[in-house]
Amino acid sequence: MYEEPTYEKKSFAEINLTALTHNYTLLARRVKTSGASPICVVKADAYGHGAPACVRALAGVGADFFAVSSVAEALEVRRAAPTADILILGYTRPANAPLLAEKNITQTVHNAAYAMYLHTALDAAKAAGVIPTECTLKIHLKADSGMNRLGFPLNDTDYQDSLTDILSVFSYKHLSPTGIFTHFACADEPSSPLTDRQYERFTRICKDIAARGYRLKCHAANSAAALRFGGMGFDYVRLGIALYGLPPSDEVPCDGLCPVMSLYSRISEIHLLRKGESISYGACFVAPRDMRVATVSIGYADGLLRGASNGGYLLVGGRKAPLLGRICMDQCMIGLDDIEAYEGDLVTVYDENGENIRRLAKAAGTIPYELLCLTGLRVDRQYKQ
Repeated sequence: MYEEPTYEKKSFAEINLTALTHNYTLLARRVKTSGASPICVVKADAYGHGAPACVRALAGVGADFFAVSSVAEALEVRRAAPTADILILGYTRPANAPLLAEKNITQTVHNAAYAMYLHTALDAAKAAGVIPTECTLKIHLKADSGMNRLGFPLNDTDYQDSLTDILSVFSYKHLSPTGIFTHFACADEPSSPLTDRQYERFTRICKDIAARGYRLKCHAANSAAALRFGGMGFDYVRLGIALYGLPPSDEVPCDGLCPVMSLYSRISEIHLLRKGESISYGACFVAPRDMRVATVSIGYADGLLRGASNGGYLLVGGRKAPLLGRICMDQCMIGLDDIEAYEGDLVTVYDENGENIRRLAKAAGTIPYELLCLTGLRVDRQYKQ
């Protein structure tokens, strides 16, 4: 009998939107007790979970402020949440300033020169009739309190110059400063003294700006800081990895939160690997005995990092099947030993337990964030409530 062909993808991720909204509700309740409001960080396609679906789900339970990394991401969120506040955390070409103003998207400003470039672009757009003359671009100032990546530097040597530069931004009539923020480098490491130093520097600049008569919304806490300290006395908290149910580090637990993404693939072949034979690229694994091996249809192009070959495992029927040899672009191999399995069987890469994604990340020498964000476009995302 003829069977209609299907073109399903080999691997799929299951996104539990109920877990996502549960996490948001729990975290929002925690930070609001300290007087802060949540900003949902949905950059990198909502950490690989699929931004449009996640934004719609979050908006449905009251989320009204989202943070992204680029214009393209901001426009995607705007389509999913027409009335929400949206903050671009990174750099945007000044030529896009009129578009941001028109779409009511807030841009981060990291130095005085960049503020001038945005203002000049807006001035030209108004002169050309591209945007209304009364239109302004909302901005949040980025203060570099110790990350040394982006922003007005707040170290002792540069502090006064940075304060002068920040105050100069308020003179640009086409810009509307509404907030200021910083980012912690070591909030997920409780033993590090840097977080306290960054907090002190950021608090100082917020007070000095307010003393000059300017009221800005302030935010500093990321997921790690929010879980440890709440809102830290500021107006917003940026919820990133915790929103997706994973801890920022082993030292900062996220009790009560549920992992949102589960990743699955299938066995494409089961074969016998003879004693003394090697497997995969580099022949780095040699069978110490005859072994049953399964080839699985997922690789590093799908988000299973090549480095996870070093001690990682997948789950077959709930049992641990160690990765053997190097993970390939499209496939990987696992040892079955006495695990009963057949071609076509489902393989769990990681699930809502959250344990195996941390194990795979550790084996690869990285963090779960990277595995989530690198979940490839070839992986089908299936959403459930």
